[in-house]
Amino acid sequence: MTSSIGPLKLKIAKLNFSMTVAQDAFNRGSAERSFRILCKSVQPQDAARWKLGEGPIDYSMRLAAADHAAWFWDNIVRPYEGVEIEVPLQQESEIIRAYAGLLLSGASEDEVRGFIKQFRGKLKRKLRNVRGDTFFTVTSKMVLDLVRVKRQIPTHSGIPKEPAERANSMAATHLKMVGLLPRDVLEARDYLKQTALMLAADRNDVDMVKALVDRLVYDRMRDGINAQDALGRTALHSAAKVGADRCFEILLAAGANPTLQTYTGKTPAIFAAEFGRATIFEMRLACTAYQMGRSELGEACDLAQYSAESFKAKRKEYAIQLVERIHGQWADLDHGRAACLFPSQ
Repeated sequence: MTSSIGPLKLKIAKLNFSMTVAQDAFNRGSAERSFRILCKSVQPQDAARWKLGEGPIDYSMRLAAADHAAWFWDNIVRPYEGVEIEVPLQQESEIIRAYAGLLLSGASEDEVRGFIKQFRGKLKRKLRNVRGDTFFTVTSKMVLDLVRVKRQIPTHSGIPKEPAERANSMAATHLKMVGLLPRDVLEARDYLKQTALMLAADRNDVDMVKALVDRLVYDRMRDGINAQDALGRTALHSAAKVGADRCFEILLAAGANPTLQTYTGKTPAIFAAEFGRATIFEMRLACTAYQMGRSELGEACDLAQYSAESFKAKRKEYAIQLVERIHGQWADLDHGRAACLFPSQ
């Protein structure tokens, strides 16, 4: 029955793909066949969410894995009475609640050590709804985003603790965690093979990048500073994309390799040219440890010129649209005035 093309084959493929993901965060060898069957009848909204055709199939499979793992644990798992199934880590788990308490209280280094000792066995567990996120990768995303938002909140009288002060306290607690966690926990990757270092560079968190570099780069056997995600991007790519000048400088000074390419062959310098990061591009040019080749330099120049021309065209188009919109508003206003003055007409 499974050899025929029809709804039954798709359902079996979905179940097989979900079970494979549930057993392992991601295993391309055992999941690809089922995923390719699913893609024969994929819904448009799923294709957009999984970015089918926009990147390598490995990347799309990882995005789909998150959806199917959540579906599996929410709808399929029904253990028999008396049988216990160890489910993955969840947001409401004890370890997450305990760490939230540490962040809010501004924990001391001894308290952080106690937390690590208490939950040592769960630090490498996978998070349920993302599949591949460990405690450290998910809390790094949570803390970095939360700190950024809190620092943007305006101050008000009567608030016991200013938002910026609380944000700084949370960031300091997380940095203490970075200094005390085992190396293999710090190098954990999420389901897109992103590391905490990439996430910190992507959010322009200079202090976090410094702390992780201090722990990661001086062990050349692992070389965690040059880790690449599912699209081949490194922490240098992340910094170049968002214009994190200081983060890029720290990574480059620590020996990060700026010649590594994404799956489309783009180096951090190409990213800098594409996104208009002049300071970062100049730092890359000045790097003597890795000389920029003539072909890479030529491609960057062509891309920068194209981006500049495209920007000018877009700016002109926007100006024309703005003028037309203003004229339209004036016309509507004049029409409204006329209607008030001459209601019968």
